[in-house]
Amino acid sequence: MELLLLVASVVLPVFYIGLVNTVVTFINVGLIVLFMGTTYLIFDLVIRWPKCKDFSNKYVLITGCDTGFGNLLAKRLDKLGFHVLAACLTEDGKKNLDSETSNNVTPFLMDVSKTESIQAGYQWVQEQLPKGTGLWGLVNNAGIMGELGSVSWLKRKHYYRTLEVNLLGLIDVTQTFLPLIKTAKGRIVNTASITGRLAFPFAVPYSLSKFGVECFSDVLRKELYPYGITVHTIEPGFFTTNVTDPELVTNSVRQSWSELSSEMQDEYGHDYVDKLSAMYYAKKDVMNPKLGLVVNAYTHALTSWLPKIRYHVGWDCKLFFIPICYLPDCLSDWITRVLSKSPKPAILEKDKTA
Repeated sequence: MELLLLVASVVLPVFYIGLVNTVVTFINVGLIVLFMGTTYLIFDLVIRWPKCKDFSNKYVLITGCDTGFGNLLAKRLDKLGFHVLAACLTEDGKKNLDSETSNNVTPFLMDVSKTESIQAGYQWVQEQLPKGTGLWGLVNNAGIMGELGSVSWLKRKHYYRTLEVNLLGLIDVTQTFLPLIKTAKGRIVNTASITGRLAFPFAVPYSLSKFGVECFSDVLRKELYPYGITVHTIEPGFFTTNVTDPELVTNSVRQSWSELSSEMQDEYGHDYVDKLSAMYYAKKDVMNPKLGLVVNAYTHALTSWLPKIRYHVGWDCKLFFIPICYLPDCLSDWITRVLSKSPKPAILEKDKTA
């Protein structure tokens, strides 16, 4: 017993000293990381704070200005004194924006899914620019949610319609207006999404288009660097816009469902689409209504002396989705399954109860 107490009297102090040293080390490392992180954030904020000058002589083209981010950005740049060439899809969108802005904003019709419309838009924009003046900014904002549904449901035509607007249209607009960007040594701002970094079930065409925007933006940025042109990518989280409107989303799901064969509908169960609709409506409450956060990112990319290459917008994007992207795939897959709360097909439920 005395030997045991002797050993304990020697070992325990050594153990406690080691434990204390380990805790102190962790605290010190944590404080160092916190200090370095805070220093970086402050330094990043300071160097990106200065703004460019002479906004009144700068021209910016924005696509998708009928509603949402593009509409709000046109109004924001109008207040800052920019000349805004606002591409709208509909006549109503054009008229509404024209009535809500000053003479600095000139709305016009352009369908980014049609090359002939983009070419006509290019000719029109050239006529609006003073001789020898190019575009300071091109904001590729136009986009649609497109068809939604399981991978088993969607055909090539469903993918093409979404890609035609969100990716191929963006590429076409960029290539067409690039000579004007080169003239001004301007900036290109492309709208991607957090779903271009982390794909979710039942939105494959949309995620595919946004992954494509990420790739195109990265390559474009590297190729245009020698020209003095910068390329910036906006990656919003989930915001309350027409793209995420539950009614439009569920209508898209129901449209995809209506095109399925009776065998496929039997596989999933005839109440499956109702379960999906309920799931989308339940997610409405987590959508961020502060669209100004995204507009702030666009504005910073166009006005800052040293804009960021990539803008993660929304706390859900910064603190949750982006970190998930760097986790092992098995773990990120599990998290997205839990988050999506997708209903199981009826055939799997039957197998489970059999």
